[in-house]
Amino acid sequence: MAAAASGLPLENWLAHVRAVYRAHKDELDAAPDEEARWRRLCELNVMAQVHAVREADVVKEAWRRDQPVMVHGWIYDLREGLLRDLDLS
Repeated sequence: MAAAASGLPLENWLAHVRAVYRAHKDELDAAPDEEARWRRLCELNVMAQVHAVREADVVKEAWRRDQPVMVHGWIYDLREGLLRDLDLS
């Protein structure tokens, strides 16, 4: 992943998606087709991002001060035009 170290924003963003793929490789590779694999990778990426936001110091500090910070895991399906709640909060 030498490109990620180059500081290119797209490569840095893709590094996170690649890490999600590696962490769930067996599940993703077992998907019945490429579309199912991409859909699941998108879901897993949203889940990872929700977890990262919940673990951010600024969010944790807000919660410690009883400030109402809500974190949701939503995914938008471009084909269907629907926003789907992954039921993460």
